[in-house]
Amino acid sequence: DLELNNNQHPNPKEEDNATWDMVFRTYGIDATNLVIEFQPSLLRPKFWIKNVGSVSAYDVEVSAQITGGFLHQINRSFSTNTSELPANAGLLLMVGPLFGFGGFGPVTIKVMTWALNAEETEIEVSGFLLFIFWIISAG
Repeated sequence: DLELNNNQHPNPKEEDNATWDMVFRTYGIDATNLVIEFQPSLLRPKFWIKNVGSVSAYDVEVSAQITGGFLHQINRSFSTNTSELPANAGLLLMVGPLFGFGGFGPVTIKVMTWALNAEETEIEVSGFLLFIFWIISAG
């Protein structure tokens, strides 16, 4: 039986210790935290996934879903992954370009990320797509 105390495996957020301990018991590794930062761009919006914890994140997955456009014709997905994201490192997800009918109008981009030893986190941004140009504000 594996017994943990928070002095051996500290929880930097000082909250939800049941989840924190369960991650360690399940995977035998310390938990970490991932954050998503939006970086606007007229041609291809960028999302930086950063490991802000003190240990590596393992089997990191990132997924983006874009919906909206003229008559809701846009429904596209983009994704990336990595087997390890070291502490204080980042992973870039770029979305677009989008071509074809429906390539203008209001759009929503929802980005989610998770890892074996990190809880899922998400961000949603809304804006306007004018053919290949994105006008987006974080939401």
